[in-house]
Amino acid sequence: MTSNPKDTEALLSYLLGDLSADEVRKIEERLLEDKALRKQLLELSTEEAALTDWAKSEGVSASLDDR
Repeated sequence: MTSNPKDTEALLSYLLGDLSADEVRKIEERLLEDKALRKQLLELSTEEAALTDWAKSEGVSASLDDR
C-alpha cells in the first residue's frame, strides 16, 4: 500500500486526539468511503499500541525522565 504523508499525519493526529471536531468529522467521512485509509488506520493503531506496550515494559518513559 502506498501511503500519502498527509493522510498518515491526519490519521496519527486522529489517533492522538489532536484534531478539531471539524477535522474529526472530515477524516471519519473519508474513513467510511476509503477501505485503504481504514486499513492504514488499523495498521497505525496497531503499531502505536505495540510501541506503547514496549515503552511501558522497558521503562522508557522513566529513563527519559532521568535525562
